[in-house]
Amino acid sequence: MQVACMAVPHNLSASTVVRAACLLTRVLANQEVENADTPLAFYKAAISHAFLLLLISMELQDKRTLAIYINEPKFLKVLHTAMESKHSVICSTAVNFLSHLLHYQMIFQHIGCDHVVRIDIEQLLQLLMNPDFDVLSAGLQLTFNLLQSKLVHPAIRLSEKGQDIISPEFLQALFIKLQAMSIKNFPGISNSSWKCLGALLHFSSTKFAEPNIHTHLATQPWTCFLICSMTRTASISGCHDFLYFISQWLQCFKSYQTASRFKMFRLVCKKERALCPSLLSETLTTLATMFLNCSDFSTVNSSTKQLIQQILNGVCTL
Repeated sequence: MQVACMAVPHNLSASTVVRAACLLTRVLANQEVENADTPLAFYKAAISHAFLLLLISMELQDKRTLAIYINEPKFLKVLHTAMESKHSVICSTAVNFLSHLLHYQMIFQHIGCDHVVRIDIEQLLQLLMNPDFDVLSAGLQLTFNLLQSKLVHPAIRLSEKGQDIISPEFLQALFIKLQAMSIKNFPGISNSSWKCLGALLHFSSTKFAEPNIHTHLATQPWTCFLICSMTRTASISGCHDFLYFISQWLQCFKSYQTASRFKMFRLVCKKERALCPSLLSETLTTLATMFLNCSDFSTVNSSTKQLIQQILNGVCTL
């Protein structure tokens, strides 16, 4: 299996991939992760190879391997358990595996499943505190997919103490953790953190019953300080994830346009001790200045240009 992971044969047929996936699923489903009777190298190779088969099947546009994986409860349990492995390779691969399963299930929404892997909020926070870069990177991608998921019957779901209802306290804790990670000077970590922050604001505004929680998160003074700091160093062509966050951040304010601006800020400042009007104005001015001073619009792709247009429209309407 180690050789197969390092040297993938060319021209693999979809049926060959499916047969291999079936065999690996059965083998892993009948084992316990890091069982004393089974070599650790076996789990590294088996989980990595199963993950590779999923990626190959997606390249071949074949959904059968995905369906096999998400409909085998014991196999999913092995991956879930492997998330907490002390060995970073096993942990990061398992987290990546689960993240991709959810991602591909969102693409092929008609592939249902009878079993759900519930990722507890404490598990997620532990992943985001892991010092290993690969685990941290995989944890951020899993966080983004969990927050983005709109599936009615997902194979992987975010939960809190076994329940699917997420508390506002967790959302605040996750928001603070992601903010801290957004200023880390690691390749990819900062961008992924901004992307997750944007997804978290969207999640809290569309899927969360607690009123005003998304506004409370968006209007924290530290959020504005981070935005202003980012605008001084960010390159427009390389900060799509940051711009995605800004677009979601502005949406939080636009949702309050039915109320008067005075009432909104009185609610935020008095009851939630958050953003004051002058700080919002300063942040919006800083954003506008960033775009005015930008000289690399020619290198910006179409999706980033669309985000920029949304942001400029949002700034003008606040």
